[in-house]
Amino acid sequence: PIDATEAWFVFSQMDSNHDLALAHKEFEAGLHGEALPVSTSPPAADSALAAPASTTTRMTTSTPPGTSSAAPPTTKVTTTIALDVNLQKFAGLLEDSYGSERRASKKLFMNSSSVDFPTFSHFTASLWPPLNQTQAWLVFSYLDVDHDLSVKEMEFFRSLVPSID
Repeated sequence: PIDATEAWFVFSQMDSNHDLALAHKEFEAGLHGEALPVSTSPPAADSALAAPASTTTRMTTSTPPGTSSAAPPTTKVTTTIALDVNLQKFAGLLEDSYGSERRASKKLFMNSSSVDFPTFSHFTASLWPPLNQTQAWLVFSYLDVDHDLSVKEMEFFRSLVPSID
């Protein structure tokens, strides 16, 4: 068995368009060890990254204490989380919270030239309005161009400020 971090790493490698869903062709390519091309250019205005909002639905089940996990779940709760975030909105939050993307990046990368998700999530919680964990993960996955589960300064700038090389 693999743990959650390993599972997410495999999923992120297969999810070549960063839409947090695996299309059949992405899944098949991943099974055969093939990588679908990943665009390193900034997303077009009509791409999935620029979509106005997306939602995800999760089903949670719970088992009362003292019962075995093999018993059927007694409570089912379905929640829908509005993601309502994309790179353009994230750039706007950086601008509003820090005055510029450059100032925000100095704060984010003050201790290292790359950040992991917990560091990034802590940073996004300081924005106004703050991002929740799901929104932070979505933006993190957009910025993590090479899928190594870290965002480097260069990935950050190339994703948010395409004119900087």
